[in-house]
Amino acid sequence: MSKNSSDDNSTSEDISPEVVAVIARAKRSFIFSIGLLIVGLLSIALVLIFKSDGEDNNLKAKNDIKDKYSVGMLVVPDGAQIVSAVPNEGMVAITYIKNGKTTLRLIDGTTGAIIRDISFVKE
Repeated sequence: MSKNSSDDNSTSEDISPEVVAVIARAKRSFIFSIGLLIVGLLSIALVLIFKSDGEDNNLKAKNDIKDKYSVGMLVVPDGAQIVSAVPNEGMVAITYIKNGKTTLRLIDGTTGAIIRDISFVKE
């Protein structure tokens, strides 16, 4: 048997200090990049968590609107032709025409009480 050793394949040279320094710098850069990535992902996760909390605020706003406008009926004079009805700031403004006169009636959105009737006059 002939001696076929793998001495030729296992020749190793000592690594120079410059190469060791470059590898160490590459490791630090890699660790820094991964750390930045993790911090970025955590910040995005926190933003998403706090933004999802805003949906509860929308629900609260919807409940506030239900509380502001809980009136069951809006009262207008008999025979009046309703032109418009607009809810705003807890009141409902109804514009109607009766006997050729246009009137704006402000009604409380929670109780249905008439706040004021405002007549329109032509100049």
